[in-house]
Amino acid sequence: MERKVVLNSTDLTRLQSELDAETDPLKRFNLALKSMEAWVNADPKAALAWLRSQQPSGRRDEVIHRALQQYAGNDPKGAAEWARDNLSGIDLNNTLIRICEQWSRANGREAAEWTSALPPSQARDAALEGLTFSWASQDPAAALEYLKTANLDPTLASILRYAAYAGWAKTDPQNAVRESLQSSRAFNDPEQFANTLANWATIDVTS
Repeated sequence: MERKVVLNSTDLTRLQSELDAETDPLKRFNLALKSMEAWVNADPKAALAWLRSQQPSGRRDEVIHRALQQYAGNDPKGAAEWARDNLSGIDLNNTLIRICEQWSRANGREAAEWTSALPPSQARDAALEGLTFSWASQDPAAALEYLKTANLDPTLASILRYAAYAGWAKTDPQNAVRESLQSSRAFNDPEQFANTLANWATIDVTS
């Protein structure tokens, strides 16, 4: 297996000096890539700030997203906060979805509380829907308990219930369907139950 590079503070200072000294943009970028994984582990904010300072390109943006995914594996809250502060539009929307889904597997409640505290937006709601689906696929009781106690807009709360039962149906369909039926009756929302059944059918159409 390839040995992972570890950067200490002296290494980081040397790397930054080498990058500053390299005048060819392509060589400078390739030099950074050689240490990017270790750089993100050691100082993700500095690594991402350097990437953002480079000439915009598809390659640069691809590396930013790879670095963010790695950052989220170590510190999902930090990665989400960086995305919130530095990205916008559809890029922010898609990135938050990926980070929050990953975050929900480590700490679903923390992910949900942080995301729901964001200003109302399409990006926030999409991230909440994605993380609720992911969270409920692993810990449906915790995800549904959060939805019961969170102070959410009724329309958003309904969307998240759909997501929670759909996620649950992916891993424990029979219990998900039974509980979704009760929930759909309580909220007078038969489409929620139909959505849960549809998600069960995607993994086991014969049952």
